[in-house]
Amino acid sequence: MKQAFRRPLLPLRSVSLTLALASFAYFSVPCEHLHANDTEAEIGLGGLVLIKSANIEIRSEDLYVSIEEIKVRYRFYNRANTAVTTHVAFPMPDIVFSEDPDTPYVTEHEFFTRVDGVPVKTKIEQRAMVGGRDRSDILERLSIPLNPVTSQEALNNLPRQSRDELTKSGLAKASQNGSLEPRWTLKTTYYWEQTFPAKKEITIDHRYEPIVGGTVPSTKWTDMRLGDSLFSEYQKEFCIDQDFVRSARQFERQQQSGGESWISYILKTGRNWATPIGEFRLVVDKGDPRNITSFCAEGVKKINATQFEMRKKNFVPSRDLKVLILRRK
Repeated sequence: MKQAFRRPLLPLRSVSLTLALASFAYFSVPCEHLHANDTEAEIGLGGLVLIKSANIEIRSEDLYVSIEEIKVRYRFYNRANTAVTTHVAFPMPDIVFSEDPDTPYVTEHEFFTRVDGVPVKTKIEQRAMVGGRDRSDILERLSIPLNPVTSQEALNNLPRQSRDELTKSGLAKASQNGSLEPRWTLKTTYYWEQTFPAKKEITIDHRYEPIVGGTVPSTKWTDMRLGDSLFSEYQKEFCIDQDFVRSARQFERQQQSGGESWISYILKTGRNWATPIGEFRLVVDKGDPRNITSFCAEGVKKINATQFEMRKKNFVPSRDLKVLILRRK
C-alpha cells in the first residue's frame, strides 16, 4: 500500500533519501518518513528561496526518530558582531494523490517549534507544483484546495470550461468514470523570522508526528536474489545485505511480517550554514525489539533494546537519510 504523499520509485514503495555513507550497517529497527533540516531562507518571488548563511553556524544537531514522534534540537551560534535577523525555513514532505482506494491519506502536517524554550508561531507556505511549475494561482482562482488529497469534491463540482483548463494545465486527469483526479504535488514549508543575537548561542527545538510510508504486505523476500533489480534498488537506497534478507525471509516463513515502513529525512540543507555541523547525533528508535531495519550510515551502535545511535563531528551532509523497517505483526 503506497503512502499518498510520496512519489513511487519502485512498485509499492516510495521515494526517500539516504544518509551520507562510506560503509553500510544493518540493525533491528522500525522507521518512518521524516522531514527536513532547518535552513536559512529569504522570501522571494515564487516563494521561499534557500540561501547560505555566512555568519550562523550549527554547533550541534540532535535528531531523534521514532514512529510516534520526531524530535530535533539545534544549537546555533551567531559569530557576527551584530545581530542577524533572517527567515528560517523547514520544508515538509510532498503530498500527492494516490489512485489506490486503500491508501491511508495524510492531509496535513503538525509542527511545533520552540526557541530557547519559548513557543514560536510559524507561518506556512504551500505551492501546487506540476512539472516544476507553480500552478497554485489556477487552483486558488477556481477555489480548489491546494491539498490534492482533499480536493476531489471541489474538482468534480467544476463547470466544463474549468475542468478543461485543469486537464490542459496538467493539474488534473479525467478518470474512466469521468471524475477528475488531482495530478499536482503539494509542497509545504514552515518558516518564521528569527533573530540571532551577536556572539550568542540559541537553541531551536522541533517536534512533530512523523508521516509514515510503507507497504502492506511487505516485499516477497523469499523471492529476493542477490543481483536482481529489486535487490540492487534496495541495496542502493537502504544498504541491505544478505543478513538482512535472511532475517526478512525468516519473517515470511514464520508469517510474522507486518509490512514495511520507510523514513526519510532531508539532511543536505545542513550545508547552508557557515560551518559544518559541529556535533551531530542521530538516534533511531525501532519501538519493537523484534523489528528489523536497514539504513546507510557510519559508526552506528546499539545503545539499548530499541535504539541505535550515530555521532559525528564537523559533519557535512552530502546525502539524505532513508531507513527501511520490517515490522512484526
